[in-house]
Amino acid sequence: MALLVMDNNLNAQAVRLALPSIAHGLCHYHYLKEAIKPIYEADRHAKKELKKRLEDYETLNVVLSMKIRIWRLLLKIIARQCVVL
Repeated sequence: MALLVMDNNLNAQAVRLALPSIAHGLCHYHYLKEAIKPIYEADRHAKKELKKRLEDYETLNVVLSMKIRIWRLLLKIIARQCVVL
């Protein structure tokens, strides 16, 4: 009795065609590795989107705080000008 364990589905299909009488199957590690790929890719995409949105949020916070400081400075200048007049 012969048993052949493959590391990916493509090899398993080739063995099935070339050696139909030999039992074959995927290695558990590689089977699970292939099974988790869609979840990994979705998680990676979600992580990229979240990182992008956080960067946008941080940029917005920096810009808003700068604008607030500029407006406060302008208000102080205007208030001083009003006192002088």
